[in-house]
Amino acid sequence: MAEKTLLKRKGDLPVVLFRPSIIASSNQQPFPGWTDSLAAAGGLSLLTGLGLVDYVNTSGKTSFDLIPVDFVANGILITTAK
Repeated sequence: MAEKTLLKRKGDLPVVLFRPSIIASSNQQPFPGWTDSLAAAGGLSLLTGLGLVDYVNTSGKTSFDLIPVDFVANGILITTAK
């Protein structure tokens, strides 16, 4: 509803809606594996990277849609500049 309201009321103002999925630790920047939080995907990334988690038991009917934080940050910068 918020997105529809924003698009309806934006007038001539250029707007971009950037909605990443689950944000995980970095791929490259500032260094591989960087995270500022151990909540949610950050904790899972850390435990997996340390070798403490080998698998996540799921039903196989859902996707685990992660995107590295540096991809998100760079995407926001690029879309804002454009």
